This record gives sequence, C-alpha cells and structure tokens, in this order.
Amino acid sequence: MNKSKVSLNDRLYILKAISIISVVTAHSAYQGAHSVVSRLLGNFSASGVIVFFILSGYFFSIKGSFKEFILKKLKNIFIPWMIASNIIYFIRLNDGFCINLTKYINFIFGNGSYFYYLTVLFLLYVVFWFFNKTKYIYCLSIVSFASIILTVLGIIPSNVDNTKIIFVCWDNPYLNIFNWMLFFAIGMLIRKYDIFTQYDRISIKWHITILGVLFPTWLIFSIAFMDTAYYWMPLSLLNETILFILLYEITYIVPKATSQLCINLGRASFAIYL
Repeated sequence: MNKSKVSLNDRLYILKAISIISVVTAHSAYQGAHSVVSRLLGNFSASGVIVFFILSGYFFSIKGSFKEFILKKLKNIFIPWMIASNIIYFIRLNDGFCINLTKYINFIFGNGSYFYYLTVLFLLYVVFWFFNKTKYIYCLSIVSFASIILTVLGIIPSNVDNTKIIFVCWDNPYLNIFNWMLFFAIGMLIRKYDIFTQYDRISIKWHITILGVLFPTWLIFSIAFMDTAYYWMPLSLLNETILFILLYEITYIVPKATSQLCINLGRASFAIYL
C-alpha cells in the first residue's frame, strides 16, 4: 500500500468507479436470488448511491449567483438527464411500456425508476445553496437522520406507486429528499473539516489494520443480517457506514496497473449512470 502514488482527487475518482459498479450491481440479474453471494452483492449495491450523495456534497460549492449556479446545473445535469431518460423511456416502449403521461413523468423523474437520484440531487443542490451555513447543515442532518429512522420504523410511509404522478407521491422513500440529505451533508462536512486529508495522514499500518478488520466484519455482518441492511431497513445505516469506510480504504490498494482504468471509469460515472 503506497499512498503517495495516487492523489486524493484520483482516489475519489476510484471511489466513484467502485460506486458505479455498485449501482450497476443493484440493477443486475442477481436480484431475486437467495444465495449468500447474491445477498452480499445486494448489501454492496446499497453503497453506490450513498457514496455519490456524499461526494456530491463534498464537491458542492457556492460560486457566483444562484442564476449562474442553476444554469450550470441545467447544462451539466438536467439536459443530459432529460435526453438520456427520454431515449430510454421510448426504447422501453418496445418492452410493453405504453404511452401514458403519468407513467412518462414518473419514469423521467424517478418514481419507480433509477432517475430518482437525479431528482433528489437537483433538489439538494437548491436546498443547500440557501442553507449552507454550518448550523443549517447540522440541523438538516438531524432532520434527515430522523426521517431515515421514521422510515425504517414505518412511521413515514414507504410506498413506491408509479400509478400516482410524482408530485403527489412523496411517500416514496426514494423521492423523500430528507432520506438522502444526511449523506449530502456529511460530504459537505468532510470538505469543511478536511477529513479526507486528515485521514490520509494516518500510517499505512493503520490503513491495513482498518481494511483487515472492516472487510471480514462486513462479510460476517452481511451474512448474519443479510435481509436487514438494505435501504431503510433496521441495519441500513450501519451497513452504509461500514461500506463507505471500507470502499475508501480500497482506493489505497487498487493496483497501479488498473488505477488509471478505475480513474477513467470514475470520471465517466455520471454518463454510465444515465
């Protein structure tokens, strides 16, 4: 393990690469299988979107006016999102989809499709543009944590119903921005307190120890509690916390021969997600 060979930014690209693999895994053929391997993949697949929200918060910055900010996001996120989602929707018409305005809007904005991430991300950008002071970040983190716990307990309804138009179906946990706000806020706080840089300063021995402890711990945890660690299940936050630290540790040990490939994959992660 040689920390000097890969910069922090490149390691974050590697982390994005691992995360996009996780997202692809979440939508792959293992779903519905009941083997130990498939359940491990299921728990691993829960990490991708979480990492993307954390990194989105980490790279979030307030520059220029709100109008300039929104125009930039429209150009870099909204327009590619609209193009990709429309192409995919109309391709899927050949798979039994029917032309229906409600289903179309739901698919584009993520009620029953993976585009929920972009709807939530866009809303989080707007929220934290106005509430970016540290005290607000902590307050919103507490609210978000409460929302996650209430969703886990079933107090906040958890129902994905794509027969209702997206704007009146906020009982969908994937579209409840408070269920994701915590992770975006964590990314902002990591950047504010320069936690990645401080973490990088620990010795190689400690990195090896952390990796050596966390990986078997996660394996045992996932096998023992394999049905309770996905989104908004009783052990979801614990699973996501372990995985985030574990995946960050893995960025230190990616072989030199494959590190550039991973970095390039990370740079293309948004396009791959679309």
